[in-house]
Amino acid sequence: MKKNIFLLILFYTINLCAQSSTPINLYKGVWSTVNPNKTTILCNSTASNRIYRIINGTLSADNLFDDYTIIVDGIELPRKFMEGGGVVVEGKRVELRQNGVSMVSVGVWEIIQSPAVEAITSTWAAKPELNKEFLVADLKVAQEFQFSVNSESLGCKQNFIEVAIDGNIVKDSSGRPVNFATSSSFLGEGKRITIKASGVCSGNNSFVSGSLLLKKMY
Repeated sequence: MKKNIFLLILFYTINLCAQSSTPINLYKGVWSTVNPNKTTILCNSTASNRIYRIINGTLSADNLFDDYTIIVDGIELPRKFMEGGGVVVEGKRVELRQNGVSMVSVGVWEIIQSPAVEAITSTWAAKPELNKEFLVADLKVAQEFQFSVNSESLGCKQNFIEVAIDGNIVKDSSGRPVNFATSSSFLGEGKRITIKASGVCSGNNSFVSGSLLLKKMY
């Protein structure tokens, strides 16, 4: 296999059904470009500028290194960062585009130089064969959230999730719907969140699942 995944990715999976004594940080998640367009969104929010630390968690085993184009607030940055490395960027909307055809490309993202925000979580599930749009949240007032896809799905493969916020599908800078793969997440803002799954699942009990994080109110 071309890629060896770092232990940090293996240990940091957002399977939020399991409870932990460590508070969940709304502003920390995982990303993956394991999808047909090799793109993903890390943040799609109207909040003020924030500083993001982005780390790639894969290494090449064949000396063919991929790199990543970063698009911040609709502007492509003049330089890329390399597989196995990381970068710090500031903005409201952050997008990654993988340059290369590697089958595995994942990492972590985190807002830094800001206080961590404790979150509570809800779960969602979808079955691609039903070809239906499913509701994840319907709120009265728009708020920030983190949407995540679990690292594994029972009995499913080649699964991708399209997300719509307030009726608008999340798209990349080229206008294509973003296909969120397993072990991916992004920070968004809105009232109504819906999803539609694609892929193949086998067995009556197979489905794709993930989590929605909201700020914990004290």
